[in-house]
Amino acid sequence: MSFLFERSQGAQHQYGETRTLLFLGETGSGKSALCNAFSRPLDKLTERFPESSDQTIGINTKPIMKYANFLGSTDKPAKFIDTVGFENTTSTMAKTAIAELIWSLKEFCDRIHLFAIVVASPKRIGASLKQTIELFVGMFGKELFWKNAVLIFTNHQQSDEQIRRRSKRTGDEKLILDFNSKIRAEFNLDRDVTTFIIDAHFDSTRPDERVRFLNSAILLYEILLRSAGANVREVQEVVNMYD
Repeated sequence: MSFLFERSQGAQHQYGETRTLLFLGETGSGKSALCNAFSRPLDKLTERFPESSDQTIGINTKPIMKYANFLGSTDKPAKFIDTVGFENTTSTMAKTAIAELIWSLKEFCDRIHLFAIVVASPKRIGASLKQTIELFVGMFGKELFWKNAVLIFTNHQQSDEQIRRRSKRTGDEKLILDFNSKIRAEFNLDRDVTTFIIDAHFDSTRPDERVRFLNSAILLYEILLRSAGANVREVQEVVNMYD
């Protein structure tokens, strides 16, 4: 397994200018949908990354890396890495996938500037999500990984109406606080992780959804620019975690 590559038309990719954003999470969490949403102009919704929700293409079996302009802006060249979910693999398959992921990262990347942990249902930390996070912590080290990580909740529509409905139950702010509490406890962290709620399948014809998506995307890109990132050349081999 190695990276599938795609370069968007008109995308700049001078090595020193490009920021690398890696998405990790369970299958179906919305990683590919976010890659699609961030790597295209808002008025062009053609999908490029195959999404697991599309039953005609099946689940991604190898990571995909694509050079593109963030939100279509030529002054924001970026590299998007869409990793696979490991929950539907055997131990042998997982070891092979991890070994080849590490090889691909070292071969085709220099630095991961930001790790986006994508969560569809932030009510609990599932076993496969925990294992995926532990995999990347093992590869890059705890301090370096969490220093350059953000959380993105995807399965929450961002229309005014839907936000009002959720606020009558728990509300988005409490959702973020509660999940961060679980993350801190599970991974022994001393701080919250910067968290976004982003609907990759937002309705671009609705001003409320469009503005919320754009605002979140701009904030995410600002973090991406500020992040020193992690040196891929120092990635550790961690295939033995699936023994």
